[in-house]
Amino acid sequence: MAESDILQHLLAIEDEASSLVLEAQREADRRQSLSEERERESYERRYAEKSAEFEKAYVEAAAAAKDDYEAELSGCRDELSARPIHEERFRSLADRILFGTR
Repeated sequence: MAESDILQHLLAIEDEASSLVLEAQREADRRQSLSEERERESYERRYAEKSAEFEKAYVEAAAAAKDDYEAELSGCRDELSARPIHEERFRSLADRILFGTR
């Protein structure tokens, strides 16, 4: 009978060990899932922050480029409007080129 009791005791210990392993696996899965969720949230937050930062830099750079373009275009317009218009000389040149007259 003692052998039967020892065998039953060993089977009970094995069952308890199996339960402990299953419980440990469940706890490890829970912790891993929680960690993945935290890391995903952290990634999404950092991604949104960087995206907003890059978007802001892009908008500022585009606005600066537009301002530079407008300033240069305005300067060209001012320079052209400041030049004298020589209509008579232009007509004379056009007549010479087109009609061969002087």
